[in-house]
Amino acid sequence: MNVELEKATARKTSAEWVELLNAKGVPSGPILNVKETFENEQVQHLGLAVPVKHHALGELRLQRPPVTFSRTQPSVRTASPDIGQHTDEILGELGFSADDIKGLRKDKVV
Repeated sequence: MNVELEKATARKTSAEWVELLNAKGVPSGPILNVKETFENEQVQHLGLAVPVKHHALGELRLQRPPVTFSRTQPSVRTASPDIGQHTDEILGELGFSADDIKGLRKDKVV
């Protein structure tokens, strides 16, 4: 079935399919890659792509949550942390001493 669907859908562009389906009452939109997503006029208009600074990669654009709430506005404030970036801090908050953490690192637990 996938082969037949691929043959059928290859006959029109993505834009043509979206227009045709929407005209027939089928809600649809294109599937965008990452670059296309951030260049999309609706994404830009709604301010869904927000710039953040990453310590190693420089400025990045990330997508903020697309929903809004009456009392809580979701936001993106920082880039995602690197793997293990907060390990010592979290272990410290869980009650591990600096020596405990050093031992965990020595034993390759973390």
